[in-house]
Amino acid sequence: MASNAPQTPSDFPSEAEAESRLTADRFDIIALIATADRRRENSDNRAASAYYNAAIRTAAARPPADPNVVAQVARADAATRWLADHFRCHLLDALTDRGFTRDHQQPRFRESLDMMFGDMQRPDEYRQFPQKPMAHYYPSMTHIEFADTRAFDWVQQLEAAFPKCNARLWRF
Repeated sequence: MASNAPQTPSDFPSEAEAESRLTADRFDIIALIATADRRRENSDNRAASAYYNAAIRTAAARPPADPNVVAQVARADAATRWLADHFRCHLLDALTDRGFTRDHQQPRFRESLDMMFGDMQRPDEYRQFPQKPMAHYYPSMTHIEFADTRAFDWVQQLEAAFPKCNARLWRF
């Protein structure tokens, strides 16, 4: 992992200034990057990544002429790579701390991590209902439209523990 976190330029807008600028122009690349920097500084890495990526997409759609903005987009790109590496290390360290080293991971789980980290490509699927997850793809999952809960011995215990609710709350 890169040892040094990305650095925010000292003359960059505060988060309040960036928000004001984004209110005036939601495509303000510097304001998007400044917001990302401030979120990263506050350890909100998910939001930071989203703002950096928004700035990069905006710059791709509307290429900036200002060399300073171009340099900041390059810095945002480097920051997204740093954040991805930071997330990867955090996740793998947490798994290792709990005894799930790579050698102790189930092969399909290990493959799902490799796809999530971009180390391998998800294979093309040609079936009627392929998985289309928003966050994490787990390979070789069988499509089951409705699962028969009798196949799971833990369901009755869970249902018994669920509080009895007023039936009116469940009407649609």
